[in-house]
Amino acid sequence: MSRLTTRVILTIIFCMAAAISSSCTGGGGGGDDGGDGDDGAQDAEFVAEDTAILAIIYAGSDSASNVTQHITLPAAGANGTTIRWESDNAAVIENNGTVTRPSYASGDSLVNLTATISKGSAHKTKAFSLTVIKAPATDAECVAEDMANLVIAYTSGDSVLKVMHSVVLPVTGASGTTISWVSNNTTVIANSGTVIRPPYSGSDAEVTLTATITKGGDHATKTFTLTVLKEPNLNLASIVVSKGRLQPAFAANTTFYLDPVPFSDSANPAYDDTQSAGITATTADADAIVTIDGVEVSSGDEYALDDLKVGKNMVTITVSVEGDVATKTYRIEVYRAVPVFKTGQTTSYAAGDDGGVSWPSPRFTNNNDGTITDNLTGLMWLKNANAIKTLGDIIIIDHGYYADGSAGWEKSFDFIEKMNDGIYDNKLTPVYTDWRLPNVRELRSLVNYGLVSQYDWLKGHGFSNIVESYTSYYLTSTTYAYNTNYAFRIWLDHTVYNQQQSWTGTIISWLKQQPEVFNNRGYVWPVRTVR
Repeated sequence: MSRLTTRVILTIIFCMAAAISSSCTGGGGGGDDGGDGDDGAQDAEFVAEDTAILAIIYAGSDSASNVTQHITLPAAGANGTTIRWESDNAAVIENNGTVTRPSYASGDSLVNLTATISKGSAHKTKAFSLTVIKAPATDAECVAEDMANLVIAYTSGDSVLKVMHSVVLPVTGASGTTISWVSNNTTVIANSGTVIRPPYSGSDAEVTLTATITKGGDHATKTFTLTVLKEPNLNLASIVVSKGRLQPAFAANTTFYLDPVPFSDSANPAYDDTQSAGITATTADADAIVTIDGVEVSSGDEYALDDLKVGKNMVTITVSVEGDVATKTYRIEVYRAVPVFKTGQTTSYAAGDDGGVSWPSPRFTNNNDGTITDNLTGLMWLKNANAIKTLGDIIIIDHGYYADGSAGWEKSFDFIEKMNDGIYDNKLTPVYTDWRLPNVRELRSLVNYGLVSQYDWLKGHGFSNIVESYTSYYLTSTTYAYNTNYAFRIWLDHTVYNQQQSWTGTIISWLKQQPEVFNNRGYVWPVRTVR
């Protein structure tokens, strides 16, 4: 039997067996297909693995949300896969990863890239979304952007059609441009933005401001037209005072006046007499509003000033117009005269002796804090009439004072300044910071001219350490007008020394300088005002 015949017989036997087992498909290609199936499954695994690890490679510090340079798009996977890329915006990112950044004006661009990973008949896709950042602005684009955003800044209440304040003109733009301004009417709006409103006798002014925005060789201009309102008429037509006399005489453009009024309207005033006065302000513009010391008063109506204090009483008159920010202020110093107090003399040596305001009772009040208040004058004094002496010998000498508590005129101010600064502890509670050297009138108010010894009288009212000697002169802050190298001082006791008498209450002038000379120094008695 031939070899061919043998092969045919074997084939028939194989097919019969396959038919019996229902597994025969016919022909030898079945094995090849099985082998091809195994290869396809493996390709799919390779594709899946390379898809999972696929990533775009960015240059420098770039990332998916911040692309500024070309990107690297892998063309093959680690498992032998091939990778093909497709961009939905090839003008920005080409299929090969070449990046062309959008223009500054176009803005950032979102690009979607799709990768197809394949091997054999197996394949998958993977999508990536990238943001490509716009290109830096050109000089022309910077100029255009800053011009579009350029605005003038106005004070609250102002607007382009209602300018009452100076305006803010930017000199640089956010994109690095420089901005210069030109006004067509610099008498109203300067190139810097300073506004000077037209006078009330004129009219509102329309002003054109031209801005030139520049960067590099590129520039552009932008114009603004503003309306500047004229000033309102804030003048007063008159100021009338019920007492005293306005000094100087009223004039619309004079804004400060003095009005001296008497201490009291009584022919025989008492120390606690009150004084009042009236002020009438009339506006030049019927629509203007008047306030006096913050109280609105109708034009032409009198405003009452009650309980004027002795000395300065400042009155402020403000004129305004509704809807406008401008105001004009007039000030009047209503000066209530200092009363002439009785001297303490009770014996009358001639008709009319010792007229003036009677003393209150009690004359002095001990505040029990190291101070005493004079109820006649409203002045507060240190209880200790020789405060420097309390500092201690070391401080006294080191600070330029003298062992007996006296000081030169200039050093007396130094002592009081250190008191106010808290450097010197005078055992005072509470601590005051407005002590001063008394003027000659204030110091003289302590003198009782009905007595020879001020020492006994003042001590009886609670004062202590009053210097009782031929040298008991106390310094004042009042300079002698005839010779400004001298200042007034007052002797507070009557003594006889070396056949010379010092009379109580005597006012003399003495040299301010050369305190090393005994007679050129004196004692310091600080004072402050409480009413």
